[in-house]
Amino acid sequence: MSENHQIRPRSNLVFAGANYLFLGGLAIAEIYSGFNAGSVTVFSWLALIGYCNHLVLVMPKIRTSASELTIINPFRTHRLSWPDIEEIDAKYTMYVYALGQRIHAWAAPVPGRYHTRNVLHSDLRGSTLGRESSIKAGELPNSHSGVALIICRREWESHRTNGLSNQSSTNEWHFREITLAAILGVITALATVF
Repeated sequence: MSENHQIRPRSNLVFAGANYLFLGGLAIAEIYSGFNAGSVTVFSWLALIGYCNHLVLVMPKIRTSASELTIINPFRTHRLSWPDIEEIDAKYTMYVYALGQRIHAWAAPVPGRYHTRNVLHSDLRGSTLGRESSIKAGELPNSHSGVALIICRREWESHRTNGLSNQSSTNEWHFREITLAAILGVITALATVF
């Protein structure tokens, strides 16, 4: 029996919330100090940084269901049926090799190479890694990519042979997000220059 999962690091949401509070404090300080010619520049930068904060920290997520794996990145969503997936692994982020391309999931970054020094043998209990003498940082069960790998591989193993998915894989561009980021970038550039 399959479960629906949504994978998104909570630390990203905490960091995004802290960034929003900081940017909000800067906006309040600018309002309190009074509007002047530089206020437009400050507010345009705050809007651009806040929106980039949303795109990079809040928006990325991975969803699994019985029929598909969905990877939501800042500018693109990939809906992949389980039989179309050829490989799930991690290098810089968790990635899925499907439809002749490697699709990285921004929601599952790999920790630094020194993270493996802090792993205890008890951290590997219950994982499917076996008695391997070395382990990649992206496969550690206490990392964002490791958790995503474990869940996605388990779902992939149970669904790729069942043929439950009748739908084809799709890639959708987020034109609204791309347009808004471009508009905020142009406004910020113009406000900074003039």
